[in-house]
Amino acid sequence: MTKRYTYLLLITFISNIIFAQSLKEKTADKFFNALSFSKAADFYKELATGKNASSRNIRRAAECYKNLNDFKNADFFYEKLASTIDFTSDDAYQYSQVLKSLGNYKKANEYLYKISAGNPYSVVTKRHQQHKDYNIFLKEDSANYVLINSKINSEENDFSPFIFKNDFYFTSSRRNVSAVNKTFAWDESFFLDQYTCKYENGNLSEVKAMSSAIDSKYHEGPGIISADGNTLYITRNNYLDKKLGKDIKKQINLKIYVSKKDVNGNWQKFENFPFNSDEYSIGHPAISANGQTIYFVSDMPGGFGQTDIYETHQENGTWSKPTNLGEAINTPGKEMFPTVFNDGTLFYSSDGNAGLGGLDLYMAIPQNQKFNTFQNLGYPMNSCSDDFGLLLNSDFKSGFLSSNRVGGKGNDDIYSFTSSKEIIPQFTINGIVRNKLSREPISNTNVDIYDESGTILKSLKTNEKGYFEFPLNANKSYTLEAVKDEYSKDVLFFNTNDVSKKKLNSDLLLQPSGVFALAGIVTNGKTKEPINNVAVLIKNKVTGEEVLKTLTTQVGDFDKILGTLLPGTVLDYDIQLQKDGFVTKTISFNQIVDKPTIFNINEIIDMTLTPNGKGSETIPNEADMFLMNPIYFDLNKFNIRDDAQKELNNMVENLKIRKNIVVEIVAHTDCRGSISYNMLLSKRRAIATANYLKSKGVSEKQFRIKYVGENQLTTNCPCDVKSTDTCTEEDHQKNRRASFTVIKAQVSNKGIINH
Repeated sequence: MTKRYTYLLLITFISNIIFAQSLKEKTADKFFNALSFSKAADFYKELATGKNASSRNIRRAAECYKNLNDFKNADFFYEKLASTIDFTSDDAYQYSQVLKSLGNYKKANEYLYKISAGNPYSVVTKRHQQHKDYNIFLKEDSANYVLINSKINSEENDFSPFIFKNDFYFTSSRRNVSAVNKTFAWDESFFLDQYTCKYENGNLSEVKAMSSAIDSKYHEGPGIISADGNTLYITRNNYLDKKLGKDIKKQINLKIYVSKKDVNGNWQKFENFPFNSDEYSIGHPAISANGQTIYFVSDMPGGFGQTDIYETHQENGTWSKPTNLGEAINTPGKEMFPTVFNDGTLFYSSDGNAGLGGLDLYMAIPQNQKFNTFQNLGYPMNSCSDDFGLLLNSDFKSGFLSSNRVGGKGNDDIYSFTSSKEIIPQFTINGIVRNKLSREPISNTNVDIYDESGTILKSLKTNEKGYFEFPLNANKSYTLEAVKDEYSKDVLFFNTNDVSKKKLNSDLLLQPSGVFALAGIVTNGKTKEPINNVAVLIKNKVTGEEVLKTLTTQVGDFDKILGTLLPGTVLDYDIQLQKDGFVTKTISFNQIVDKPTIFNINEIIDMTLTPNGKGSETIPNEADMFLMNPIYFDLNKFNIRDDAQKELNNMVENLKIRKNIVVEIVAHTDCRGSISYNMLLSKRRAIATANYLKSKGVSEKQFRIKYVGENQLTTNCPCDVKSTDTCTEEDHQKNRRASFTVIKAQVSNKGIINH
């Protein structure tokens, strides 16, 4: 064989190899472009393991195995690709996803950090750098959950459940009902169809295909039924009226189709969702409880990543232009499978955050009708594999999710889960509706709560103690309104943005119609703190009539109901404030009556007192010989009982003998009733006790009053409105008392005793 012949033969042999490779590559490309990754993988594997394998074919082999969830083979080819000069930032992202699915988080992060700045996937890198120990953190609460593989799973794909009434719906690629043995080229699985089964007491049974009226030759599902049961929204291939639609690349995209029930309850002919297109996919519909908002997934132009979540709203009977949920939710990766809980909380899956691998489940709670933050649901709700299609039950602690994690019956399986804590943080607000002037509870009052759009969520009437309570959702704004005839209404605006304050409490105050009142707070001019036991004396300048004589409460306030007054009446008062250790102050108050209101005096004139620097009060030596027993009161009463009169009469004799002794009367209540009501009741008991002493001839200089409500109990009784009372009547009686302490004080006879 001459050298020339040998050379020509060699050229011919090489040409045959090139031709064969070219033919295999074309065949591989054909399958790849048709999304037939199962078949394409066989060809690319051979091309990518050859002696002179191109970076392109190595990349294609890696992509095929990644799409088939064969992560070991994908790891092999991405590792090989990483050793070439053609390894890109996009390749680094895809390889990191494969490594996370294999649980190799350290190596996954190494490749994420190789993504160059400016690349769309650099956003994903940044999120991982912000949560470097994400794989450890996301497993910290793993003991909170229990997952169980559902009995309805098959050896194929079963996922994306939803419940309507007592029926459980899900999507499955089990031997399909639309066409015998018809398979999906992607991975040679059967095409998807919708199935249903009975859901009773948490048990699933009697699986069957959904109505044949919704079947096509291709994919059906996932779907959702509106809350009224009359409209079905379903994802399916671009196939309608026996016509298969394709884009310019000859690929079949996904669309959402809508079917409505007729008067006989049968599903009618499918219609296009308004935003369907032959050129991109939309699918995975989720609808709000009120039917006014639909969320869906799409790869339409203008998004943030491979697939994004969008929303559209009902406006005058039509769906608004879709709005992308923004970078707070969407990433350069894939966001898919949204579901919405009836309070507006969105659950979805993403591979573009610092997750455990594949698609991770996330929760986003709207704030002022927008999604600004998200939360990874952690392990074991999430795994190294794809986790998606979450359904939460109304108890907030149980539901279902879909996953292709290791150990399932098929590829994608449905799992039931239970949690030891609420998935969505639950808030409550409670309180008591009170008379704004007397602070007495008002029963049978209408209390309504509204959401941020002004829609009424719930109404109730207060009980005999004026009590109300409402459940709330996190990151929401609310309006609370109390209304009752012959009272002005009270409105409270609040939100639930602070998760550390899940139990909110606020009383609502209703002002009686047509009534005027005075109210004020006395504060320390230096510290700005309220001052208790300040003697307040208010007199009418014109008539000299005493309008009010009282002591300020523990929080430094006082009030006086003036009753009904004619418009134009002039309130012309002198107000004297007096307390040991402070400079006595007299100020003028002048107002013209217009419409019924409460005059907050400290908002009109200066109600501060200046300390005078004198020493504090001391107990005299002879006080040790002046022993006084407490007196007791009946439930909800402040009258002086016969047994109490005997004790007080003994005190009267001692006080008349010892003129320098000053007694502090401290009145108490038991813990039944609200804090505010008990403070008022103890005030009345203190006043009644002081008035009795005064009626027996004891000088006002010789006693002061103090009232503490339920703040100094002698027994450990439950004081919560909702708690079961375990104390005996004898226990409560010990707290319904007035006690006495001897103090040394030089007090003017002005402004000591109330009323």
